[in-house]
Amino acid sequence: MSQHSGNDSNVENDICEEFETAWNLEQHPKIEHFLGRVASTDRERLLVRLMRLEFGLCDRSGVAFPWDEFEQRFPDHVDQLREFQRDHALTVAGEVPRGSTAFVSSEDDSDASLKWGRLGDYKLISQIGRGGMGIVYKARHVELDRLFAIKVLTVATSLEPSARSRFQIEAKAAAQLDHPLFVQVYAFGIQEGTYYYAMQYINGGNVSELIRDIRDHRSQSGDTVQTGSSRGSTKVGSSVRSSNPGSTGSLDLLEAASGKHPTTSRKYLEAFARIGIQVSEALHYAHVMGIVHRDIKPSNLLVDPNGEVFISDFGLARVQGESELTLPGNIVGTLRYMSPEQAYAQRIVVDHRTDVFSLGATLYELLLLRYAFDGRNKAEILRQIAFHDPTPPRKIDARIPEDLETIVLKCLSLIHI
Repeated sequence: MSQHSGNDSNVENDICEEFETAWNLEQHPKIEHFLGRVASTDRERLLVRLMRLEFGLCDRSGVAFPWDEFEQRFPDHVDQLREFQRDHALTVAGEVPRGSTAFVSSEDDSDASLKWGRLGDYKLISQIGRGGMGIVYKARHVELDRLFAIKVLTVATSLEPSARSRFQIEAKAAAQLDHPLFVQVYAFGIQEGTYYYAMQYINGGNVSELIRDIRDHRSQSGDTVQTGSSRGSTKVGSSVRSSNPGSTGSLDLLEAASGKHPTTSRKYLEAFARIGIQVSEALHYAHVMGIVHRDIKPSNLLVDPNGEVFISDFGLARVQGESELTLPGNIVGTLRYMSPEQAYAQRIVVDHRTDVFSLGATLYELLLLRYAFDGRNKAEILRQIAFHDPTPPRKIDARIPEDLETIVLKCLSLIHI
C-alpha cells in the first residue's frame, strides 16, 4: 500500500470520502485499514478525523456508536473517547458542550462565543446539523423568545478570506429568495471574529432521513419490486398537476415512512409528484432571481411535521453578479447528486441546469429508494454521472407510472450539457 507524506490534506480528504462511501454501502470499513496510507506523522490526525466521521455516520443513521469496541481497538485514546461520549450526551440533552467541542465540531472549531453559549441576541441550545463550511445550531432569540437556526462559520474556515466571502454570499443568496419553500434568512452577524447568520428553524428532519425510514419499513414489510411487464402500474391523477406551496405535499411520504403506505401506492406517488412540482417551481423562482443552488440533494430538502418541504443550504450557490470563488477545475457539489458539468469540473460556469439534474437524482432516489448513480467509489460514480444514464425506473419496478419515469429521466438526461 502506498504511503503519502506529510500535510497532504487532499489525500486525507480522499481517504475520508472513501471511508464514508464504504460505510454507506454497508461494507463495514475499519479505520485501522486506512491509517497506513499516510505518513506516520499524520496518522494521529487521520485517526481522529475517521473516528469523528464514523461517529457522525452512526449518529445520522440512527446506529449506536460502539463505544466499548472503540476503547478496545484504540486503548491509547480511551480518555479522548470518553470525552467525545460526554460531549455527545450533553448535545443530545440539549446543551452546548463547553470547552471541548469534539464531535460537535472539528478540533479547531472551538470559539469563545460558542463556549459562552451565545452569539449576539441568540442563545445556542444544541447542534442540529453541519455543512461544508459551518455548523448549524438550534437557538433561541433572547428578547423575542423565538426559536431560530444559527449557522456558524467554523474558526478554521473563517481564516480563509474566500471562505468568509463565500459564507456571506450564502447568506445573501438565501435572504434574496422570498418564497415559502426556501428556508428564510433573517440576520447576519460577526461576533469577535465568529461569522454567523440566523434563519428559519424547521422542526423536523430531511428527505434523506425520510428515504432511510421508508427503506427500512419496506425491507421489514417484505415489499418487493416488479420487473418486466407494466401490470399493476399506477396512473398519477390530475390532483398533482398544479402545485400549492401551502399543501401538505409530503404528508403521505411521512406516513409511508411510518409504514402506512407502500411506495407504489397512489397516495405515495401523488405525494412524490407534488414534491417534485413544488421543488421544481421553487428552483425556477431562484433561477429567475439569478441564483443557482448547485447542491440539491435529499439532505438539503427539509421536512417539517406537517409534511412541508423546504430547500436549505446555499453554501455552494452561485449568484448572478457575484464573482466565482470556486477555482477552475475544482469539483463543486455532492458526489452522487452532482451534474455532469460538475463531475467534469469544466472551466465553464455551471448554470441552472445543474439544479435540474441534481433534483432528478434526488427524485430518482425518493422513487426507487436507491441511488441513481451507485458506483462503489468516487471515480466510478463520476464516470457514471459523466457518461451513463441511470437504469430506467420501470426496469427496476414496473409498478412505477410511465409519466413519472419520463420526468425523472428527462431531468437526468445527458443531452442538456
